[in-house]
Amino acid sequence: MAAPAPDLGDLSSEGILVLDAAGTVLRANRRAHELMRGLLVPLEGAAFWDTLPEDVAEEHHAHARRALQSGRAYTFLDRDEFAARWIEYAISQNGELTVVHLRNVSERHRLMGLLRDSERRGQGLFESNPNIMWVVDIATLDVLAANRAAVRFYGYSQSEFLAMTANKLYPSSDERDLRQSLPALEAHPQGAGAMRLCKHRKRDGQVQMVEVSGLSIEWSGKRAVLVTVADVTTRYLADAQLRQENTELEQRVRERTQALQDSLRELGSLQYAMSHDMQSPLHAVDGFTKVLASQFGDRLGEQGLHYLGRIEAATGKMARLIEDLRLLSRVSRLTMNPATVDVTPLAVSIVESLRQRDKGRDVALEIEPSIRVHADPELLTTALMALIDNAWKFTSKKEQGWIKVGLALGRRPRESVLYVSDNGAGYDPAYAGKLFTAFQRLHSSADFPGAGLGLAIVQRVVSRHGGNVWGESTPMSGATFYISLPRPDAAQSVPDDTLVRQVQIQAANR
Repeated sequence: MAAPAPDLGDLSSEGILVLDAAGTVLRANRRAHELMRGLLVPLEGAAFWDTLPEDVAEEHHAHARRALQSGRAYTFLDRDEFAARWIEYAISQNGELTVVHLRNVSERHRLMGLLRDSERRGQGLFESNPNIMWVVDIATLDVLAANRAAVRFYGYSQSEFLAMTANKLYPSSDERDLRQSLPALEAHPQGAGAMRLCKHRKRDGQVQMVEVSGLSIEWSGKRAVLVTVADVTTRYLADAQLRQENTELEQRVRERTQALQDSLRELGSLQYAMSHDMQSPLHAVDGFTKVLASQFGDRLGEQGLHYLGRIEAATGKMARLIEDLRLLSRVSRLTMNPATVDVTPLAVSIVESLRQRDKGRDVALEIEPSIRVHADPELLTTALMALIDNAWKFTSKKEQGWIKVGLALGRRPRESVLYVSDNGAGYDPAYAGKLFTAFQRLHSSADFPGAGLGLAIVQRVVSRHGGNVWGESTPMSGATFYISLPRPDAAQSVPDDTLVRQVQIQAANR
């Protein structure tokens, strides 16, 4: 005999109760018995509300009746403490009958509890965050939330925030300003997470400079943007002040530069006058002194001729000083035209000129056959003349003087080092700091005449080439002056071992 077909209601995963108009259970499937803990007790014929715990029936009976009378369904939850589960009751009207669906919603209730806990924790973090934060609805631009930091910063209460749109926080109340500062409001934002500088207005009307960034989130079921705000007013004002100070400083630099240029032009004019206009009267003084000596010397007598000699020596000294000042000024104004220069013929020519001037002097010149450096020919000649003239002057008290010119090893790569050495009077190294300062002398003018401008001229020439100049000496043992000149490439010739050894032996002998 075939088994009876199962009731479809017993196949449902939900409990189902069918009630009559009086609320009596007409039908209950097996799942309903399981969920209501009444599997061994028949539910049919029992009043539905009597099957529930008394406190549950008292809480929901009247509400359910009013809902059904108005054509609405009514749902509530009941905690089954014995089975540690939550049962959902969904009551709806179906014609003259009432249908109750029962579901075990324990897992959903647990997840909803976790979600609520998470939301509460998130809300707590949002509220207590020290950063200024508020949430804006993407669709309406309504402010959905504002944390305590935002309340303190803007001066609006929580209720005032929730009653306004975010436009009110901007000085112009223009939606365009809001959207430009928060690209996350757009459907396809560009650089939504980047900080944007803008102005925000507080409740009291004060405008502050702020940096804002937006992050798209879901807030209470709405698409929203979480806005983070940083007050940068102080920094902005400091930056503005710094920019103003920089502008003023640049203006002062321009003014000082112009003043310096004017002073240099005036100095140049003065030096030009000294080198040209002052030479004429000096020549006149010198010429008339010679005329007096030749035509009226017998009338002046020995004392008069002595005075004329003093005048002639003084005018000669003044003429040399003017020439040195002219050179010093000219070195600063000459246009640089660097080229490969052979120092050897220049040095030989300079020494020959000095021999013609002082024919009684016996000074030997030791120099390599060819010494090539990269420099401006005219400026290098000026510097070389000053160095060799110094060496010639300070060997004047030597019975046998000598001057050496050559190349030494550089202190740095890509440089040529030219030196001029002598066996003259030398100088005290303690005063080496004064060597290249104009009008500074380390010897008496009675012993070695001069204005003290020669090494200053050399220093200016070398500076214009981007090089360095220095000296080495001990008193009465001669001196060596070095000038380093940058090389255009590393393939330039370097001093051979013989010359290097000569320089090293010379230094050791001192």
